[in-house]
Amino acid sequence: MGDLEAAELEHVIGFTGQDHHALTSHPRDPNILLHGIGHIVVIADQTDPHKQDLLRGHDSEVVAVAFSPSGRLLATGQRQSMHREGEQVIVWDYESRKPVYRLTGIEGTVKSLKFSEDDRFLAAFGEGSGNGNDLAIWDMQNGGVAQFVKCPQNVTCMCWGPTVVADDTRRTKTPKYSLFTFHTVRVNVHFLEYDLRTMHYALKTQLVKFPSAGLTRTYHCCCLAPSLGELVAGTSVGEMMVFNTDNLIYRATLPISTNGILSIAACGDHIYVGAGDGKVKKLQGNDQYWTIIEETQVTGKVTSLAVRADQEEIILGTASAIMYTVRMSDLALRVLQRSSVAAMRGVSFGSRSDVFAAIGQDGTMSVIDLSDYSVIATARGPCAASCLTFDGEDRVLTG
Repeated sequence: MGDLEAAELEHVIGFTGQDHHALTSHPRDPNILLHGIGHIVVIADQTDPHKQDLLRGHDSEVVAVAFSPSGRLLATGQRQSMHREGEQVIVWDYESRKPVYRLTGIEGTVKSLKFSEDDRFLAAFGEGSGNGNDLAIWDMQNGGVAQFVKCPQNVTCMCWGPTVVADDTRRTKTPKYSLFTFHTVRVNVHFLEYDLRTMHYALKTQLVKFPSAGLTRTYHCCCLAPSLGELVAGTSVGEMMVFNTDNLIYRATLPISTNGILSIAACGDHIYVGAGDGKVKKLQGNDQYWTIIEETQVTGKVTSLAVRADQEEIILGTASAIMYTVRMSDLALRVLQRSSVAAMRGVSFGSRSDVFAAIGQDGTMSVIDLSDYSVIATARGPCAASCLTFDGEDRVLTG
């Protein structure tokens, strides 16, 4: 018997939508999506369902992804490894699809990755514990740790604020970066500024001011608002909170949805929020005055929102393992792909080589057309499943 050739992995199906930062789109090419499936990083082209680039380098599930604003770099983070410590984050070159840096500094599962607006710095925080978690900022010029902060209270979300000139009076103009981190009982802003005496970037932290009574919230997501000088954040109780980034002060709390706001994105004059009740809402306004313009309903908690580069659609991921495109003008929906949250227990082909069936542990069965990887039929049994097969008449039998 001759030697068998090794099988080549052609395509993967399995976006689960369980993690809040595991789906994004390319900032320059509206057709490119980035997400994780298991240990694999997937770069997918919406115009061609057969076109996937699969990046391998993680030894645990990929749970956080990000593109740099230029699209030149991408960063991916994984769950805590069972085999090694550190190197939870990999930075890749987009054009070559090759690793540039393997970064250390975050212990445990990576929860979020964010590039500064000029691609210079990458920030990340880990899962942490009741005693806080780690916040790391790396310099993308050399891959070194620019700053490391041990947070006494867990960071739950973060975003880069406006970048300004540090000192207009200096002959040498250097940027001053701001990074907002959200904690249960406080919001911090970290200013990253180049120190000419030490020739290094230094970090200074200030508190965002709240009313004297204080506000205790669990923040899930945040982004800069369309209005200059404003930042918005979504909370676990369904509120959108507004902050002034110039004066570093809390401005307003607005009830928006139920089951929490899990994802948020800004585009043009509008804010889009995704909630735990499966609703996506389009808002317009500023400061204390906001209006819900439109809303739509999807299946599952809305865990990810990513604005396409053409600003015509939003890519949306849900905890029911469904990926949608949402047209910004009227919130019209289109299912982009559908998969299963549960572990797979069986696959089978019938008489056709371009159609197969798969069944998950939860009893959900899907029939998939390999010509475009679309789900052409689905059903769910009354109990857990362990196997399936086609019979002679192309009916699917499950057990």
